[in-house]
Amino acid sequence: MKKILIFLLVTTTMATAQVKGKVVNLDNQPIPYVNIGVQNETIGTTSDEDGSFYLPIKQEKMIVFSALGYEKKIISSSAIQTVQLVSTTYELNEVVVMNKKETKTFELSFNKGMAQAFENGPKIEAVYFPYESKIKKNRYLKKIGLFTESNIETATVKIHFYKVTSSELPGEELLTKDFIIQIKKGSRKSYFDLSDYNLVFPKEGLFVAVERLLIEKNKWIKNSMAIDGTLKTQTVYYPLLFYNFVEKDFIYTYYGGNWYKEFKKTTDFTTKNRVFEPAISLVLTN
Repeated sequence: MKKILIFLLVTTTMATAQVKGKVVNLDNQPIPYVNIGVQNETIGTTSDEDGSFYLPIKQEKMIVFSALGYEKKIISSSAIQTVQLVSTTYELNEVVVMNKKETKTFELSFNKGMAQAFENGPKIEAVYFPYESKIKKNRYLKKIGLFTESNIETATVKIHFYKVTSSELPGEELLTKDFIIQIKKGSRKSYFDLSDYNLVFPKEGLFVAVERLLIEKNKWIKNSMAIDGTLKTQTVYYPLLFYNFVEKDFIYTYYGGNWYKEFKKTTDFTTKNRVFEPAISLVLTN
């Protein structure tokens, strides 16, 4: 039986400065779903569908804006009002024609062990899929599978596919436009079709990440009375991802404008390290 463990963000009313602004392109059109974070810190948010955003920070910080199809921008929080992002110019690579048959499929699945769903803050976490022998003849990405928990009817998330850098971290994205999907209510495993994108599994391996969007329509709020009579607000941005507790030394995490290997430290050398890794699977075809 899968167990659901949901950690709710509990907030109380406090005097906190807020940085408010809007993200637009050079034509002053709003850019939705921009990843916005305090540089080198785990404080972040997402621009909403109208490009608006706010960050609850108390002092001046450097803020990183990053979105697929746009150049990354870093500016001081004191200078934020309307933030303009510049479109990225992509070089057209040589087109490789492959004989796509789609007569065979198999799933690179997540582990079958216990899975837990929980709130993990404004971070992006990636899963690394190595290039194995069974992938050689089945290199096309057909579907992506996600295991999620949601308490709202429809939640929106963004999926990323990355090449591997020389530092063995997520690097260049395989797509040039956002891949946005809708997650339905409940605890479920869902599959989303990738056939139209002709994504080929890189020989160096592949990183796949799910970016939860901290936007208004994904927000779930519940007010409750504490024992001492004070009002507390529980806020969750859905969907929550299920995580597997796997034997690995570290996880791949993006926050504050950079990717990191977050190592699991242990003083017990008789046991293997274990980390929570997002429950993501890939369906491949020939």
